[in-house]
Amino acid sequence: MGCGFPSFITFEQLMEPSRGLYDKNEDKVTLAIDIAVENKNSLKFDSGPNKSNGKIMMEIGNLSEFAREIFLSERSSEPVKINGQPWKLMTLITMKNDSTEKGLGFYLRCTAPREDQNWSCLCSATLRIVSQKSETEDLIGRFNNYILNNKTSVKGFNNFITFSELMDQEKGFYDKNEDKVTLAIDVILKEENAEKLDYSNPNKSAGKIVMEICKLSEFSREICGSERSSEIKQIKGFQWKVSAILSTEEGTAEKCLVFYLLCGAPTKDENWSCKGMATLRIVSEKGEAEDFTGKLNEQIFDNKLARFSISQITLKQLMDPNRGLYDKDEDKVTLTVEITVEEEKKGTKRKLSDE
Repeated sequence: MGCGFPSFITFEQLMEPSRGLYDKNEDKVTLAIDIAVENKNSLKFDSGPNKSNGKIMMEIGNLSEFAREIFLSERSSEPVKINGQPWKLMTLITMKNDSTEKGLGFYLRCTAPREDQNWSCLCSATLRIVSQKSETEDLIGRFNNYILNNKTSVKGFNNFITFSELMDQEKGFYDKNEDKVTLAIDVILKEENAEKLDYSNPNKSAGKIVMEICKLSEFSREICGSERSSEIKQIKGFQWKVSAILSTEEGTAEKCLVFYLLCGAPTKDENWSCKGMATLRIVSEKGEAEDFTGKLNEQIFDNKLARFSISQITLKQLMDPNRGLYDKDEDKVTLTVEITVEEEKKGTKRKLSDE
């Protein structure tokens, strides 16, 4: 097992005289690796390793130096044991889409032993860059009810913030005197595997998911990519949930919510497949105003493509008092999604009747 960088530097850059990396007279370059090793058995975890929630904190020191490192350079925290498994806060240097501007990727990662093939959990997490100023809010990204397991052990944000924004003194995240930033992740875990899900009447072909998005005003201030998800619902032997992801409308900077329907199979069969369709509705409390509705026409869900967009709405429209969709007193919206599922016979090896 090895770690490294598949594209550390191009030969053109490496041999560029102005960079001083290449000794032309000797026709050579010199490389070095500084290594620090810890005995994995000597790791010290916080008290209560089997608790179902925990907090991971990390300071990135020498931030200005880190910002000059290459794409995919990494900083990670020490592991913290939560619910019996080791978890880390991880950051990577990333590139913002369609630009050369460096950004900070920010992730939660479970480092469970590879031989533990069967671990699975339902994870909710709040990722934050801690403000150094009392008058400035932390920068927050959040997800909830996300299944993590041996195959998918990392969840987070590829472009949490650009380095130029992170180190902007006005934003209050960067301690220039100490050349550092402080990051934190609050983690809540629930055990979640196929044997523990509710299978009452699992082969019914239709079902409804009701989802409340609470603290909507707070959600609206989080970073794009933050999401809220419903609990998992069993329909036709599959696991279904609805997610609302914070985004921006194409071509504008206006924030919106995009609603997705997601499907998963409770077995390890990689050839599972089914047809799904859905109708989403947010009921208006004003009789003269229309409900907000969205429709997902019949789509094939399988192991390769298990998520489809149902609809989207801008936050301005969603929170408009005249539309009656937003409960201002409770700071929430409530949506229902009616789902119909059919067996996909063509090209599938999975028989739903065997569930």
